Amino acid sequence: MTSTPTLRPRTSRDPEPDLTSLLVTHRAIRQDLGRLAGRLAAIGRGYVEPAHARAVCRYTAALLAALRAHHENENDIIWPLIAATARQAVDLAPLADDRLVIDEASGRVQRALARFAADPGAGAAALQASIRELRDLSDEHISDEEAQLLPVMRRYLPAQAYRWGERQIMRRATAPGPRFTVPWLARHARDGELRPLLAGGGWRARVVLAFSRRPYARLERRAFGNRPSKMTHNHEEKAVMTNRYPTAAQKSELERPHPPASLLWAVKAMYAGAVIAAIHAVIYVVTAGAQKTAIEAKHPHMSPSTVNALTTGAVIFEAVVAVLSAVLFVWIARSCLKGRSGARITGTVLFVVAVMLTAYSLGPGAVTTLAAVVIVVVDLIGLAAVVLLWQRSSSAYFTFFKRPQF
Repeated sequence: MTSTPTLRPRTSRDPEPDLTSLLVTHRAIRQDLGRLAGRLAAIGRGYVEPAHARAVCRYTAALLAALRAHHENENDIIWPLIAATARQAVDLAPLADDRLVIDEASGRVQRALARFAADPGAGAAALQASIRELRDLSDEHISDEEAQLLPVMRRYLPAQAYRWGERQIMRRATAPGPRFTVPWLARHARDGELRPLLAGGGWRARVVLAFSRRPYARLERRAFGNRPSKMTHNHEEKAVMTNRYPTAAQKSELERPHPPASLLWAVKAMYAGAVIAAIHAVIYVVTAGAQKTAIEAKHPHMSPSTVNALTTGAVIFEAVVAVLSAVLFVWIARSCLKGRSGARITGTVLFVVAVMLTAYSLGPGAVTTLAAVVIVVVDLIGLAAVVLLWQRSSSAYFTFFKRPQF
């Protein structure tokens, strides 16, 4: 184990400490508390799937553990280094008092989280209120800490001592903490910050990141929906203001419920149907000769010119219908994601019409065997999409968008 460094004030010959890890941690705490408050506002106004609620619970619990570990590491490792090197130049007592208030607020979030886990619909409002309180207290505390301690650390704390502190923090971390904390910090790092961030944690941080980045990303998507783009320096303050004082348009977006799994699977089925319908159009063109042979077999006394005209007309008609089917699949899928119940009804009606057309077109010699197989596959995909669109969870999602929005 690395021995404790000699603690003395930094001289002009010593390099300043790289405080990237501290700044990224503060940024991650601020942004994620704001994001959770926004997501819970949406849950409080609409339906929430059990899987989505579980993801929010897991993310919130992991964030609270990361916040608690950050405070413990500063209290036990970083602040003693500052006190030993800065001496009378810093007073840590007011910041320590702030921590007691934050710890109490964190406990209230923990209790509200337990109620939310038992009943997401009933517990969302209380959890949101407790997280907003914790966010406001943390914002104020972090602002004070950065204004008072960062200049002192750069002036008095040697870089070697701070690097030692970072290594001790990584060593004392116990599973599963780093599996969330490391990719969480990497997620909030700006351009150029990831390398110094990982350097502070040593080789262990790089290994943890390699194995935990994807699981973290999956948890984030399940908790917050599609992953938002990384925040740049110019947009960070705007994002914080959006969480606190949203405009009418921003408030509507925050309150939008997360699409349920049944709806997402229906959308995937419709996209698959669009691809197969497009392939179907190509099959009609490529198999025009087989179509002509089928017409000749069904109508042996028809003149060659009439057969050619019927073949051309049938191929063009069927190809156009297949292309329109692909377009309708995509349009209905996108409209359903936007909560438009009319698209769900339209899709159901079109599916019934498609089944009737299929029954007619599958008569003896009407289409080639390959085309018949594709038609049946498209109808089965349509059936799956319709069933998924009328599931209870999907219906609750559409119901949310029927309500008057204020």
